[in-house]
Amino acid sequence: MAEARKAFEAKQATWQANIDSLTQEVQVAIQTYEKTAASGSENEKKMSREIIGTKQKQLYDYQNALKQNAAQEEQRINQNVLSTVNAYLLRYGKKHGYKLILIAANGNIAYADDDMDITDEVVEALNKEYAVPVK
Repeated sequence: MAEARKAFEAKQATWQANIDSLTQEVQVAIQTYEKTAASGSENEKKMSREIIGTKQKQLYDYQNALKQNAAQEEQRINQNVLSTVNAYLLRYGKKHGYKLILIAANGNIAYADDDMDITDEVVEALNKEYAVPVK
C-alpha cells in the first residue's frame, strides 16, 4: 500500500503543478486586463475579459476532471492492493491449513475455509422461519 500511495502522490504532484500553471495563466490574464482597463480601448478590454473567462473555465474544468480522476485512481489503487492481499491470504490460509483468518483492525473475515460456509443452511432456515403461509 505504501508503494501504491507513493505512486499516487507523485501523480498528484504533477496534477497540482498543472493546476498551478493554469492558475498563473489566469492571474497573468487578470493583470493584463487591469493594465488595459485604464488605457486600453473597449475592444482590448473585451478581448482581455474573454481571455480571462476562457482561462478561468479551463482551470475550473481541469480541476473538476482531476478531482474525478484522482478519486477513480485512488479507488483503483486501493482495489488492486486489496485484491493482492486477499489473494495472498487465500493462498496462505490454504497452505497452512487455517480454517479462518480475521483482519485485526475491524474483525472482518479475510479468509475462511469453504467447509465453514453455512450461508445456504442459514438462508434455508430463515426462509422456513419467516415463510408466509399461502392463503
